[in-house]
Amino acid sequence: MLIIADPCPPPPIFDILFRIIGFWKQNRKLRKSACTIAILGSKGAGKTTLWQQLSNRYKGKDEVRPTLYTEDTDEFIINYNGELRRVLKSKDYNGDDNAVSSYKDVIQKGTFIFYLIDLTTLEENKEETAARLQRIIIDCEMKNLKIFEDVGLHLVATHYNEWKEKNQGKCEQDAKQELLSHIDFDDINGLNKIKNSKKFLDLIIVAELSDNIYIENFYELIILNK
Repeated sequence: MLIIADPCPPPPIFDILFRIIGFWKQNRKLRKSACTIAILGSKGAGKTTLWQQLSNRYKGKDEVRPTLYTEDTDEFIINYNGELRRVLKSKDYNGDDNAVSSYKDVIQKGTFIFYLIDLTTLEENKEETAARLQRIIIDCEMKNLKIFEDVGLHLVATHYNEWKEKNQGKCEQDAKQELLSHIDFDDINGLNKIKNSKKFLDLIIVAELSDNIYIENFYELIILNK
């Protein structure tokens, strides 16, 4: 009698066990590496665009609608060069003043803050930017958290392409210097002491958020900030 072998035999028991163990290890690693991100800033600075880019849901400028009210963001996983990082649920704030009082809801130990500053509206928003950064520092202090130690912070200078078109021949370093020249950091605790240092320049990210090349920098920062 001719016996035909099953073309799709069940995997050996050890193979199943290895898969289960591998799945368990990966999930355990993701739980340990989970982080909270807060993307804050003025209206139109690009907060929703950055959320969509990081969660791989960005479909182009025309698909990004203004955030009229604070919206919940879903949990997602960043996979960068084989390294995984789970980003917990957070908030996508609109840029109105009434959202600022809610910043404290997403600021906790381990939160990584990206504060977005529109390069094309530096002058008109300079007082607002300084006040909101001060609000972030105060919220941290009220929770006994130290900026840069317990809570990460990067300033993100956005709309770089539009700024560069109006400032022919200038580069990212020039954009950083222009941002520094417009924002008064003297009265912002935690930032005033380092404002003239290289460390402070390193805290500023210049980006065109619609361009994936710039998004790579955010992935790297989030992955390395374990």
